[in-house]
Amino acid sequence: LVIPFLFLAAAGATALFVVSYRFQSSLIHVNEAKRLENQYRYFLNKIELKKDVAMSAAWLVAKSPVVAKAFANKDRQRLIELLHPAYSKLHESYGIKIFHFHLAPATSFLRLHAPEQYGEIMEKDRPTIVRGIRTGSGVGGLERGLFGFGIRSVVPVLYKENQIGTVEIGMSFEQPFLEEFKESFGSDVVLYMEEKPGKEKLKVFASTSDGGLLPSELLARCFSSGGTVSYTGSRRGRNVAVIGGPVRDFSSRIVGVVEISVDRGSTLALLKK
Repeated sequence: LVIPFLFLAAAGATALFVVSYRFQSSLIHVNEAKRLENQYRYFLNKIELKKDVAMSAAWLVAKSPVVAKAFANKDRQRLIELLHPAYSKLHESYGIKIFHFHLAPATSFLRLHAPEQYGEIMEKDRPTIVRGIRTGSGVGGLERGLFGFGIRSVVPVLYKENQIGTVEIGMSFEQPFLEEFKESFGSDVVLYMEEKPGKEKLKVFASTSDGGLLPSELLARCFSSGGTVSYTGSRRGRNVAVIGGPVRDFSSRIVGVVEISVDRGSTLALLKK
């Protein structure tokens, strides 16, 4: 009688241990996956926040009667006198990179960030400007321009109830943006963007680390499917968990992939314990 009871007790204890270990291990991995997913959401929310800031600044400029009058008179010098000091401060303190006025249908009129460069027709290259002029409403999001990708917002400018053009405010979407994210969340970020518009070949656009960890097949799957992918690896002797997620432009088209890596030290310590 004793032997079967001892056997059953040992088997029961072993089964409870195995079930408990698997449950806790699964819970720890689920929490790690959720943490990665949250990091990716924070990244997308940061883009959205920058877009809203740029949109607010653009509307503030567009609603100024003095600015609208100078723009209606096509007085570039007057616009520079009115706005260049403000642009310099916004650029230095808040990361505003682009300050651009356009005439219909999409002709560059004045770049406060490059006053000497103007006059080119951008109908084929800048759909946000065309849409802003056509709809008479604000348009914002990621878009490629003459100075690379930026978080841009375009709004119409009215004078005497007539639309005279659009004004665009753009925020940086390069190294400073990634460094700001790393400082806030402690995660390394690698940003892959299309090498050319409409091409699926990706290249590193900006990075806070010495290179990406995602294998090329996972990177390609993320870009083509629009879903997220996960991976574990090591960087500079540290175990890290990696999430890759699509980056979309103002029209929701996938234009790149962001790779965010998080230190796995706390996860591995829990599993060991």
